[in-house]
Amino acid sequence: MISLIIFAAAGIWLWKAWKDKERYGVRSIVVGSGIIMLLANISCNWFIEREIRGKGGKEYPVFSDFKKDENSLKIYGERFNIIDVWNSGKEVQPLENLEKDLKEFWVMKRDNVLNENLSEYKIAQEKKFYRNDSRRDIIYMYHLKK
Repeated sequence: MISLIIFAAAGIWLWKAWKDKERYGVRSIVVGSGIIMLLANISCNWFIEREIRGKGGKEYPVFSDFKKDENSLKIYGERFNIIDVWNSGKEVQPLENLEKDLKEFWVMKRDNVLNENLSEYKIAQEKKFYRNDSRRDIIYMYHLKK
């Protein structure tokens, strides 16, 4: 609402400046139109962030929420980096180093397909997380049990 009032006032001022160029000068017209463009940009960005990007893509929590859960199980993963380890709150081992005598553990993957070498385990729980706040990459966490 405040933006509309500011736009209306600035529009009236620019219209008067355009009509009476000698009094206001071309310089003030350029400065005034720049201020209006700046206000329009800020308002549009605010609307897009709040209404479009803010509502879409909130169906999964962010991966840093995973460490808030009380997990004492080991985490194994494929294609992870230091940020994923930091957000998990634990040490993440490569999936190739999987110990054969484990009863249960977590598997962190970037796709929703489990390997054939994990076929002897059953999925007890599946969680999906956004990798970070940009909400582009999804991390799949599988709680596997024998």
